[in-house]
This record gives sequence, C-alpha cells and structure tokens, in this order.
Amino acid sequence: MVLRTRELVIIDDDDEDILVLQESLANTGLDFHLTIIHKGCEAVRYFEQLSHNSLEPNPDLIILDLQLPDLNGIDLLRTIRNDPALIRIPIIAYTGLDDGKHIASCYKAGINCCIKKPTTIQDATNLANSINDFWFKTLRLPSDYQQSHSTHNGTSEQNVGLLPKTMPRGVVN
Repeated sequence: MVLRTRELVIIDDDDEDILVLQESLANTGLDFHLTIIHKGCEAVRYFEQLSHNSLEPNPDLIILDLQLPDLNGIDLLRTIRNDPALIRIPIIAYTGLDDGKHIASCYKAGINCCIKKPTTIQDATNLANSINDFWFKTLRLPSDYQQSHSTHNGTSEQNVGLLPKTMPRGVVN
C-alpha cells in the first residue's frame, strides 16, 4: 500500500456538500490535500493550467458534481478526458440525479464510476470510507508511480476561483 498525501479535487457548487465530504474523508484517517472548485469554468481553467504545468502533481482523484451552475458536468468530464495529460486521472461522478440515461452518458464520456450524493451524515461516512478503501487502499493508481508528489502532514486545501474560501479547516496553499 502506498502511504502518502493524496491530491483530491472536489468540483461542487454546494459548500455544505463539500464540507460534509471533506469532514467524512478526514475522519477516515486519509492524509490528503484538497482542491475545491465551485464552478465548471473555474475547473476548465484549473485543468488547463494543470495540463501545461508539469511541476504540479496531478490529482489522485477528482470528485465531480454533475449539476454545476455554469457548465454541464458531462461536458466538463469530456474536456478533461480529451486532454492527454489528464486522461489517466480517475474521476467519480458525484450526483443527486438517479436517471439511468444520465448515468449511461457519464460512462460513455469516460467516468470511472457514478456515486449518489449522500443525504445523511452516515451515508457520507460510508461513502468516504468506501472511497478511501477502494481508491487508495485497494487500487493502484498511475499517480502511485509518479515521483513528483509532495508530502503533507494532515489535511490541507486550496480554493480555486474567485469565490472566497469558505471551508473552516485546513491549510490553504
């Protein structure tokens, strides 16, 4: 098992959902650095910069809300998947939608898996444990074999875009 700080990106416009997921992930004992992106257009800029800057470590996992206010999550997914520098980053669709057609569209666009947004704290805890157990303890990710990952102690986060930082914990880079 690879023990190092994990680089996570959450793309979601709902601060409460972000906070619940962040806290639940922290409670798993996972050591992670979190980048929070609130809008699709901010995500596009972030991934363009990431794609062209080899000094930045690629995220180990992206958690993408499909219902963003300014850009369809599936369109954002396609944008990421069409970039050769980003294609290997696993992406989880994180959605409240329960429409089979929509879910099929996600898989067609290259999502690694679709999960239902938790509606209770217990659901969020179960989801966070599942993410940690499966994505970071069971699977071997391409990023496990890259040499350019920084090491952090504990969790940290950064907020991307023009919106003020709203998360109460962590260190902002």
